[in-house]
Amino acid sequence: MQPQNWIKSRLKKRGHKLKDLAISLKTTPPRITDVITGKREVQSNEVLKLSEYLGLSLEHLLLSLDQGQLVQPPDHEKSETLAILGSVTGQGSLLPLPQSFSPRQVAVPIDAETARGLTAYRMGDNSLSQEISEGSIIIAADPRIHFYPMIPGSLLVFRRDTKQEHLYIRQYHKTAAGENWLISLPDKPNPDYASFRFNLSQSDARLDCENDKEIQHFDTVNTQDIEAVVLWVQKIYK
Repeated sequence: MQPQNWIKSRLKKRGHKLKDLAISLKTTPPRITDVITGKREVQSNEVLKLSEYLGLSLEHLLLSLDQGQLVQPPDHEKSETLAILGSVTGQGSLLPLPQSFSPRQVAVPIDAETARGLTAYRMGDNSLSQEISEGSIIIAADPRIHFYPMIPGSLLVFRRDTKQEHLYIRQYHKTAAGENWLISLPDKPNPDYASFRFNLSQSDARLDCENDKEIQHFDTVNTQDIEAVVLWVQKIYK
């Protein structure tokens, strides 16, 4: 790990403070300071929000974090690419890319109006093998930027835990009884790939009066948990 002092300079230039960034990343100012001083790395669930807050593309941010200084990707304007953030699994893990995996970046789809709000992942297992083969590259889009509706059949990217660390991709399925679910699509049933109820109306949170803390029903996904919709898949042939 190396110091990231450029983040502090970038924040000042954009008129923000460390506490503002901490609130945006749902963490504490000391945790941001640890990143700046090189005591902690930026976590996978913080990358997208950090890039948006600093006004950088994901490629620009990841390259700057790698070098420990604010740098401009070469030929950025001529050939815009997305960094592949990791391998997503059916159990909700976002794992580092295998060392032998190539490429590490993928071109922005030609029919995408903007690279803003796009994220790229590698499919890390067979939890969606009926739709996406293991090893394929997934490009997902923030539906608030790319205006893609959440309809049955959509593949949705979301997080489910109090620290927002676990990342899942599931297909939106509506049952004959009208129930909304987010399901996995393996070739064979696998209990490790949990399904989730999908609440399209309002937050399904309750108040724990004893501890005075807000607790989520983790078997239910709400619309505010949805980060992106999978719009492009690049199949890897072995």
